[in-house]
Amino acid sequence: MLINMIIMRSNKNYIGTCFALFILLLTLGSCSKMNDLHDKYLKDGEQVYVGQPDSAKVMSGNKRALIRYWTSDPKAKKILLFWNLKKDSLLLDIPTKSRLEPVDVIVGNLEENNYAFELVTTNSELKNRSIPLPLNIKVYGDLFQASLHNRKVKSSSYSTVTKGLTINWHGAVEKSVAVEMQYVDLNNRSVDTLISPSEKSSILGSFKSGLSYRTIFLPEKGAIDSFYTEKVEVPIVLP
Repeated sequence: MLINMIIMRSNKNYIGTCFALFILLLTLGSCSKMNDLHDKYLKDGEQVYVGQPDSAKVMSGNKRALIRYWTSDPKAKKILLFWNLKKDSLLLDIPTKSRLEPVDVIVGNLEENNYAFELVTTNSELKNRSIPLPLNIKVYGDLFQASLHNRKVKSSSYSTVTKGLTINWHGAVEKSVAVEMQYVDLNNRSVDTLISPSEKSSILGSFKSGLSYRTIFLPEKGAIDSFYTEKVEVPIVLP
């Protein structure tokens, strides 16, 4: 009985000792890995990041896009702009004007498509960079232009008393923002006027002849370019 107790106590001591050795080896291994990382950190030098632009937005256009950004980090001296899976890029100096003012960048010669841009600020030597700031936008072009249609005239009437021409319209066209009208008045002057796309009837005062119009479109809110249909001549017979 006494012998068994001694053996059991010895086994417990042995297991405890092995467990303590295991913990010690694990701790030494972790410390070694941490030291390796620390040595690599010191060897490569401290990584200094440049701050991202404080904010940025992108606005669509006709085969182009406008990127507007704000940056306040004094370390940011240049900005890199990537798109097309980083196959295309621009490197630009950040203006030295007030850091509170926005900076506009126009990216031209774009195909009509969806684009994912990335903005990266960097120091003068291009060594230290910011984390990329993503921006997504759809750029418009010939396909959007080909889809546009003029607003249609329903009827017209002329008043011999007021000398005004009334144009009655069919419903507004989607994404239209105005209708541009042109005619000659009684003083033989060319008159240009814009009317709202929701206006149901338009009165052109002192009308004489030569009415034409076109519809103006904005592909989306905030777009930097308008699109226009071809001008249409409206035959008017005066009494």
